[in-house]
Amino acid sequence: MAGDNFFEGIKTEQDLKNKLIKNVSKHDYYMFYTNEDIAINTLENGIRLTNGVNWNDLIDQQNLNKDGKIRFVKCFTYSKSENVAMWFLYGASNKGCLVKYVKSQILSLLTDKNLNIEIKSKKGKIENRVKELNHKDFDIELIDVVYVGIGDDDESLALKKSIYGENVSKTGFSYDIDNGKLDYYAKTYGWAYENECRLVISIDSKKLQIEPDKEYFIDLKISEKSGNKYKYPIIVLSPFYKSEKIKKHTPNWVYSIYTGKISWNFKKSNGNTQKTDFESETIDENEIRLIS
Repeated sequence: MAGDNFFEGIKTEQDLKNKLIKNVSKHDYYMFYTNEDIAINTLENGIRLTNGVNWNDLIDQQNLNKDGKIRFVKCFTYSKSENVAMWFLYGASNKGCLVKYVKSQILSLLTDKNLNIEIKSKKGKIENRVKELNHKDFDIELIDVVYVGIGDDDESLALKKSIYGENVSKTGFSYDIDNGKLDYYAKTYGWAYENECRLVISIDSKKLQIEPDKEYFIDLKISEKSGNKYKYPIIVLSPFYKSEKIKKHTPNWVYSIYTGKISWNFKKSNGNTQKTDFESETIDENEIRLIS
């Protein structure tokens, strides 16, 4: 889309949302950086969507569940190649992985008429079933994220599709970041390097009663009945991967294109780690050096 004005013809928030939904199906891959334990859980149980209560982006967390909806989200990056910064932020250990789905795998979830979901909660290692819903009781969508930054005046904000090759435009409608009025598909500029899109399940709050500050999740498996020939993702191993564990769970693994090309020393924080949208590991000190 480089050289093309993504925002041309967008006059309302609904116009913007429609364009983001249309645009998301153009990506070749839908990926997330993580650690091998989460990658293995994905292989065994499917794509995990959460209600966002443990996200580090508090603005994003605040805007996820509103307008009478409860939402569960999986955040993907749609970059065409591996990103060194993303490896560092979300998969920088010697057990880091990039879970990589092709387009047909993710799109098959949107058209699976037999897709039912089970909402669960977790306490320690014990998972508890909360409620089951059939496909008529929820909406599922795939949508690109748009990034928002303060414009030239107080009443309008500049919007940007990503940091790579997309034009910036101002719109006539206003977002109020401070009062938490961004939609669930909009984030501030500081996150634009992620090139994010989202798989979202929305449930009417009348159909699901949950505790507001407790984490809940949904695991979605790609069905063989969907007609999609690819059931499992490709697992890309971190440039610093030392474990053999993931190799015992799938034959669909490859080494990172940066394996042997980056020297990276890091020290993990002694404090408590927090998950972000992409299940990060917290790191205190780092030194990155490309090997020529």
